[in-house]
Amino acid sequence: MRFGEGEAFRSIFPPERLQRIARMEAEHFWFVGRRMGIARWLRAVGPLDGWVLDAGCGTGAHVQWLARQGLRPLGLDLLADGLRGLRAQEPVLPLIQGSAERMPFRDGAMAMVLFLDVLEHLDDRTGLREAFRVLSPGGWLLLSAPAMPWLWSARDVAA
Repeated sequence: MRFGEGEAFRSIFPPERLQRIARMEAEHFWFVGRRMGIARWLRAVGPLDGWVLDAGCGTGAHVQWLARQGLRPLGLDLLADGLRGLRAQEPVLPLIQGSAERMPFRDGAMAMVLFLDVLEHLDDRTGLREAFRVLSPGGWLLLSAPAMPWLWSARDVAA
């Protein structure tokens, strides 16, 4: 998929909403706490040699954070507008528009794949198959998903 395609999602995620999401990802306790947990996990597993893919990176807060941790992050998202906002802030970060169900990477290319509140929006088997396909031998998959079905809302359906 070329950068700029997938514009059908524009009405679901207009630029104003993406800006609100970006602010929340930077400051909201949920995202800050998750990054703290990921930092502890990263320290426990030791250094990663290779690319760290944030599949479904959205507005890219975790891609930016991973870069600040000294890792080699790569952001992948279906929605071009979220990637454009991040590219304007961080032009050197590698960002690719594409689907987490058909990742445009060679087999074994990633040291780690993150699915942070993404897998529930995909066909589970297809998404996991793709994650394992692009992981290098001994690579890590880190995923999170909402814990309670009552947290699922019309916003999740739209996403």
